[in-house]
Amino acid sequence: MLADLTIENFVLIKNLQISFPTGLTVITGETGAGKSLLVRAMKLMLGARSDTGLIRDRTRPAVIQAIFNNPELPEKSRQILEEMEIHPELDGELIIRRVIKADGPGRVFINGAAVPLNLLRQIVPGLLAITSQHEYHNLMKREEHRRLLDGFGGLVPLVNQINKKWSETEKIRMEIASMKDRIERSREEIERLQQEAELIDRVSPVPGEEEKLEQKRQVMRSSRELRILGQEIYALLYSEKGAVLERLNDSKAAMEKMTRMDQGLGELFTRLESIIFESEDLAYSIRDYLHQLPVDLTSLEEVEERLYQLKQLKRRFGPELQDVLAYRQEIDKKLRGEEDLEQEIERKKRVLQEAEEELCKLASTLRAGRKETGQAIETAVIEELNALNLEKTRFAVQVSGPDTITPEAVGPTGADRVEFLFTANPDRPLSPLSAVASGGELSRVMLALQVVFARREGLGTVIFDEVDTGIGGEVAEKVGCKMAELARSSQVIAITHFPQIAAAGDHHLVVTKRQRQGVTTTEILPVSDNMRIEELVRMLGGESEAAREYAKELLGTVFRRT
Repeated sequence: MLADLTIENFVLIKNLQISFPTGLTVITGETGAGKSLLVRAMKLMLGARSDTGLIRDRTRPAVIQAIFNNPELPEKSRQILEEMEIHPELDGELIIRRVIKADGPGRVFINGAAVPLNLLRQIVPGLLAITSQHEYHNLMKREEHRRLLDGFGGLVPLVNQINKKWSETEKIRMEIASMKDRIERSREEIERLQQEAELIDRVSPVPGEEEKLEQKRQVMRSSRELRILGQEIYALLYSEKGAVLERLNDSKAAMEKMTRMDQGLGELFTRLESIIFESEDLAYSIRDYLHQLPVDLTSLEEVEERLYQLKQLKRRFGPELQDVLAYRQEIDKKLRGEEDLEQEIERKKRVLQEAEEELCKLASTLRAGRKETGQAIETAVIEELNALNLEKTRFAVQVSGPDTITPEAVGPTGADRVEFLFTANPDRPLSPLSAVASGGELSRVMLALQVVFARREGLGTVIFDEVDTGIGGEVAEKVGCKMAELARSSQVIAITHFPQIAAAGDHHLVVTKRQRQGVTTTEILPVSDNMRIEELVRMLGGESEAAREYAKELLGTVFRRT
């Protein structure tokens, strides 16, 4: 149940807090006073998109907060909140707060925890339903008829099961089609893959080969300079007169004499010997390196050709050599896979047949459930329409579809077409609502449907936003009584221009627009007793004694109990 609604800095509303008791609360006021702002604020609580143009004073944010006492949430909503460690059933209330900023994105909070807007939209269904002129357009849509019927009959889990099974069959069909397409293309594909494999195998690249070839090419291109430098180093270290090793050996002889005179120099002598050994080994290594340098540079062309071949492979299958090798392995994998494709298609066909048989059984069960539910809705709606001065009307729920349910006939919501049919004249055939219903008739059909579905679904709060369009005073009394009846099982809030409906309320709020110091604001105040009579007189359109007496009569116990 909606307990409190707080609105701050929102269009014409500066600061407003409204408490909503149980029962039927009616909201009235002159046209343009701001009644629609309440509905707009409540829709924001349901996840409607906000607009910075709604902010009254752009130096601070607009804030809308709704408190629901002892909320009865659907299982999905409870699971989402539990994952966020929010437990409204333990706290006893659910607090939804929306903040709209002029200079940045808005925020949504549930019991103090920040949540994304799309999550709010998943949580609030079942808390509050708004019925307005806009919803009439939804009532015209066949898809909405199916949704209402399935919800009324508790068929949503079965629909979800069909949707899941249908998605499964669609996936298998797509897989089979894809495999068949691959078979159609397999000959060209296999030939192309074989040619590519042959091209790669002809070159036979080896991991790491490219780096070694690059190094070899660099050495061959620099062999003359390398030889000159190497010979120079070898001469300095070993071969020429006065070379480093010759001088080191002279130093060794001198150090040996010193060591005989001072044995403490033994460590230095050992280090000198090590240097001589390392220098000699270095000289021999350089000599060997010079012997290995290529003399005949004709092999450079072979290296260049090999690098070119590798470069061509990389350009086509790369960008790197390891990518070429990986692609070659992938070719083998694809060629092996083509061999098993026909067998896989046959296996998939058997799986598809089993899934389609199950899908058709589910769709058949759903059709039976829909027809049974449709009859229950017809009976309940006709009963409500009779109470709203539409005794001679007929209402029907048409569940149609192919006589034989085939896999091709089943979609994600079954194989049926659901449509609400109506006629206000018994001598006229039933037709879609959009084709036959006048504004007043549609208002009553809408109310009847809302009463029937709210009674079954147990909605916490139902808001009627001027759904009395096109009806007369006598019918308005019936509508008011029907809303009061609905308020016994659900909290009902009705925005109305009819005094007959306003008088049916257990509580009455009046919306007024005031100007103070050139600033226009919307205010909402509860009225009772004489103030309520005066509001009904205003709605009746006169200050006459007859209007006042009629207002008192509307508020009398006889009408209230009708």
